[in-house]
Amino acid sequence: MRARIRARLSATRFNNFSSLARILAIMEKRRIRRRRVFRAAIIESPAGAFSCVVRDLSDAGAHLEVPSQIGIPHEFTLSIPTADLRRECRAVWRSSKRIGIAFASAETVLP
Repeated sequence: MRARIRARLSATRFNNFSSLARILAIMEKRRIRRRRVFRAAIIESPAGAFSCVVRDLSDAGAHLEVPSQIGIPHEFTLSIPTADLRRECRAVWRSSKRIGIAFASAETVLP
Protein backbone atom coordinates (compact mmCIF):
# COMPACT_ATOMS: atom_id res chain seq x y z
CA MET A 1 0.00 0.00 0.00
CA ARG A 2 2.75 2.47 0.95
CA ALA A 3 4.69 1.67 -2.20
CA ARG A 4 1.63 2.54 -4.34
CA ILE A 5 1.17 5.84 -2.51
CA ARG A 6 4.86 6.74 -2.96
CA ALA A 7 4.75 5.87 -6.65
CA ARG A 8 1.61 7.97 -7.11
CA LEU A 9 3.20 10.95 -5.27
CA SER A 10 6.37 10.69 -7.36
CA ALA A 11 4.35 10.65 -10.58
CA THR A 12 2.32 13.66 -9.40
CA ARG A 13 5.47 15.67 -8.58
CA PHE A 14 7.00 14.81 -11.96
CA ASN A 15 3.81 15.71 -13.84
CA ASN A 16 3.49 19.03 -12.00
CA PHE A 17 7.12 19.89 -12.82
CA SER A 18 6.61 18.97 -16.49
CA SER A 19 3.48 21.13 -16.63
CA LEU A 20 5.33 24.06 -15.10
CA ALA A 21 8.18 23.71 -17.61
CA ARG A 22 5.69 23.68 -20.51
CA ILE A 23 3.91 26.76 -19.17
CA LEU A 24 7.18 28.66 -18.77
CA ALA A 25 8.24 27.72 -22.30
CA ILE A 26 4.94 29.02 -23.69
CA MET A 27 5.28 32.27 -21.71
CA GLU A 28 8.70 32.97 -23.27
CA LYS A 29 7.81 35.31 -26.14
CA ARG A 30 11.21 36.81 -26.93
CA ARG A 31 12.50 36.33 -30.46
CA ILE A 32 16.11 36.30 -29.26
CA ARG A 33 17.15 34.38 -26.16
CA ARG A 34 18.75 36.47 -23.41
CA ARG A 35 21.95 35.60 -21.58
CA ARG A 36 22.12 35.96 -17.82
CA VAL A 37 24.67 38.55 -16.79
CA PHE A 38 25.42 40.67 -13.76
CA ARG A 39 26.97 43.92 -14.96
CA ALA A 40 26.96 47.42 -13.54
CA ALA A 41 25.52 49.95 -15.98
CA ILE A 42 24.45 53.58 -16.24
CA ILE A 43 21.16 54.93 -17.58
CA GLU A 44 21.92 58.29 -19.19
CA SER A 45 19.34 60.88 -20.21
CA PRO A 46 18.91 64.68 -20.24
CA ALA A 47 17.24 64.25 -16.81
CA GLY A 48 20.48 62.82 -15.35
CA ALA A 49 22.37 59.56 -14.85
CA PHE A 50 21.08 56.57 -12.88
CA SER A 51 22.98 53.48 -11.80
CA CYS A 52 21.53 50.04 -12.53
CA VAL A 53 22.45 46.38 -12.91
CA VAL A 54 21.97 44.46 -16.16
CA ARG A 55 20.51 41.04 -15.26
CA ASP A 56 19.75 39.59 -18.73
CA LEU A 57 21.14 40.73 -22.06
CA SER A 58 20.52 39.96 -25.73
CA ASP A 59 21.22 41.66 -29.05
CA ALA A 60 17.65 43.03 -28.99
CA GLY A 61 17.31 44.23 -25.38
CA ALA A 62 17.98 43.74 -21.70
CA HIS A 63 16.46 43.37 -18.25
CA LEU A 64 17.65 46.05 -15.81
CA GLU A 65 17.42 46.21 -12.04
CA VAL A 66 17.14 49.75 -10.67
CA PRO A 67 16.97 51.16 -7.12
CA SER A 68 13.94 53.29 -8.09
CA GLN A 69 11.86 54.14 -11.17
CA ILE A 70 11.68 57.81 -10.22
CA GLY A 71 13.17 60.05 -12.91
CA ILE A 72 13.99 57.31 -15.42
CA PRO A 73 12.49 58.32 -18.79
CA HIS A 74 10.92 56.07 -21.44
CA GLU A 75 13.86 56.53 -23.85
CA PHE A 76 17.48 56.73 -22.71
CA THR A 77 21.05 55.63 -23.40
CA LEU A 78 22.37 52.53 -21.62
CA SER A 79 26.09 52.46 -20.95
CA ILE A 80 27.91 49.33 -19.75
CA PRO A 81 31.51 50.40 -19.11
CA THR A 82 32.93 46.86 -18.59
CA ALA A 83 31.60 45.75 -22.00
CA ASP A 84 32.51 49.04 -23.72
CA LEU A 85 28.86 49.30 -24.77
CA ARG A 86 26.67 52.36 -25.28
CA ARG A 87 23.21 51.89 -26.86
CA GLU A 88 20.05 53.95 -27.34
CA CYS A 89 17.01 52.13 -25.94
CA ARG A 90 13.41 52.41 -24.80
CA ALA A 91 11.49 50.87 -21.91
CA VAL A 92 9.14 48.05 -22.93
CA TRP A 93 7.85 47.09 -19.47
CA ARG A 94 8.38 48.21 -15.88
CA SER A 95 7.87 46.86 -12.39
CA SER A 96 8.81 48.41 -9.05
CA LYS A 97 12.57 47.79 -9.39
CA ARG A 98 12.97 46.30 -12.86
CA ILE A 99 12.82 47.57 -16.45
CA GLY A 100 12.69 45.55 -19.66
CA ILE A 101 14.28 47.48 -22.51
CA ALA A 102 14.59 47.16 -26.29
CA PHE A 103 17.61 48.52 -28.12
CA ALA A 104 16.93 51.03 -30.89
CA SER A 105 19.24 49.29 -33.37
CA ALA A 106 20.02 45.61 -33.79
CA GLU A 107 23.76 45.24 -33.31
CA THR A 108 25.72 42.50 -31.63
CA VAL A 109 26.01 43.26 -27.92
CA LEU A 110 28.31 40.57 -26.54
CA PRO A 111 30.47 38.02 -28.36
